[in-house]
Amino acid sequence: MPVVPAKNVAEMWVTPSAVLAEDAHLWREGQRQRELEERRARLQEKAAQKRAGIDRKNAVSRRAALERAATAQADARRANLGPAGAR
Repeated sequence: MPVVPAKNVAEMWVTPSAVLAEDAHLWREGQRQRELEERRARLQEKAAQKRAGIDRKNAVSRRAALERAATAQADARRANLGPAGAR
């Protein structure tokens, strides 16, 4: 069996159909990557909006809890110290 010498990649001749197939593959891969990035961006935006909604609800809940706690503390002071405790 004869030994075939290794050729430099730059010297190798490639058929036009192989070039077209590679170009088509690269285009499809680029398209797939763009679609994936767009989908990822949409999902991140949706998650950020959901997080913002949760944060808004938490802020309202926290504010209401602080108001209830302040009222309870003031009531406890009035009960323990009489009228002088409600400053």
